[in-house]
Amino acid sequence: MKLTSMQIQRVQDQIGLTPIPEEHPTVPQLKDEFGEHTFFLVNEGLAVLHPAKNPETGRRAAVLVKVAGWTTEEHNELAVLDPEPTDLYIALDADGPDRAD
Repeated sequence: MKLTSMQIQRVQDQIGLTPIPEEHPTVPQLKDEFGEHTFFLVNEGLAVLHPAKNPETGRRAAVLVKVAGWTTEEHNELAVLDPEPTDLYIALDADGPDRAD
């Protein structure tokens, strides 16, 4: 899922993640491997957002999905994982969590 600048701001506001800049030299390789997404580095590795329904609210949201994990203690090498949804849901719509499907 490719995010707009407004959606990126909502991610930052809600969970504090900043995306890898589009100009970063690894982004083309990431797009080749995972498709057109906004990419986030997390403690466990690399994550993207997928559209989802928040199970607690029933509202439209996005879920953070881990797609690669660190293979070194230095966090300088990643290995592709089967997509692993986390329990982090982000409201991306202008109306936030009050917007129904």
